[in-house]
Amino acid sequence: MFALENFILQLPSGVLRKVSYAWFGVVVFYPWAMLLSSLLAGILILSLLLLSWQKYIWARNILRRHTSQDQIPYVEQARAPFVIQVRNLALALVASGLVAYFLGGNLGLSDAQWFLIFIGFFLLQLDLKLFGAPSVYIVIDQGIAIGCADLRLFLDFGEIREAQYIQDVKSKPERWAVLAPIQSSSEGILLMPVRPEGFTRLIDRIFLAPKEPQQFLAHLPANLVIRQTTT
Repeated sequence: MFALENFILQLPSGVLRKVSYAWFGVVVFYPWAMLLSSLLAGILILSLLLLSWQKYIWARNILRRHTSQDQIPYVEQARAPFVIQVRNLALALVASGLVAYFLGGNLGLSDAQWFLIFIGFFLLQLDLKLFGAPSVYIVIDQGIAIGCADLRLFLDFGEIREAQYIQDVKSKPERWAVLAPIQSSSEGILLMPVRPEGFTRLIDRIFLAPKEPQQFLAHLPANLVIRQTTT
């Protein structure tokens, strides 16, 4: 079982996401090549399941390897506000309907096929922009595990100089890694690195947007926490 889980974790998320382009073939081939369309649909569903399984295995491994029986980790799943998700879904439906109306009959594709192609593109390729990047924050006694979109990392507390609660963020520098459901979030937690050059060569600071910032901070070592800063 561990071998299977390790194999799944090693699968490149970017490649699995690109499999979603198979949706175009599913719709186009459906009327006259049911077998091919079904095969592509199966491959697409498998890739989506593998992406979800990767996130589940990663979180479970973090909890299994870095926590003890007497420790209660802090786990939060942050998502974009429901209102924003509904609004963007409505916009995607309207846009797909308009495209289908104007392109219906072109290239031998019906209105319904054009609609399905474009709504599939919005839901499968632009999902992170439309509905936000589901983010998981896990705080344990050794550090912070962060999963956002297809990025997963673990920061030891020894790598973090301080954690600032910031509000009214007008803009974020290019070297900030925004690991949050909404890239434009103006309130969150800014992690500052111990090393002057940053956490990595490309990442200077890390911005998180938990739903309950104060509760998140309460689970961090007190010597790291700065309660409020305005940027």
